[in-house]
Amino acid sequence: MGYELLEAQSKVIAIWEGLDAVESTEKNNEIFFATEETPFYAESGGQVGDIGTFSSEASSGAIIDCKKQGKVFIHKAILDKGTLNLSDVIDMSVEKDKRQAVAIHHSATHLMHAALKQVLGDHVQQKGSLNLKLELFNFKKDLSLEQEEISQVVESHMNACSVAY
Repeated sequence: MGYELLEAQSKVIAIWEGLDAVESTEKNNEIFFATEETPFYAESGGQVGDIGTFSSEASSGAIIDCKKQGKVFIHKAILDKGTLNLSDVIDMSVEKDKRQAVAIHHSATHLMHAALKQVLGDHVQQKGSLNLKLELFNFKKDLSLEQEEISQVVESHMNACSVAY
């Protein structure tokens, strides 16, 4: 549900403390849990997982990452208050500002790659990305960039950004 919603309510279907599956867990524990549905975006394609909060009548905590294992979204969390139980219905909320910043950086990665290919040629290959703050991606080019090429890439990227936004 992460493409449409930043908040949702869902049932907890699995809880882990480390590698051990448990039926409940208490505050001050780092845990992992899965729900039937989630508004959280899991790490994929260089874009990092969402962060946010969760709460129920009996518990609350911070979700500090989200990963996907097959079709299951696993939330890494810190339980701050109470007890989280299997089958609890929890409210989940994605941190909107971080989601938006990461999405912008993810788009910038694609624009930068296009600018590099436009200036340097189709042989330029993206070799991974991590969309955090100012980190975008690595690319492969046989020779180092000349100052003029860097200037052309920046100009092309800035033009693409102004058109995109």
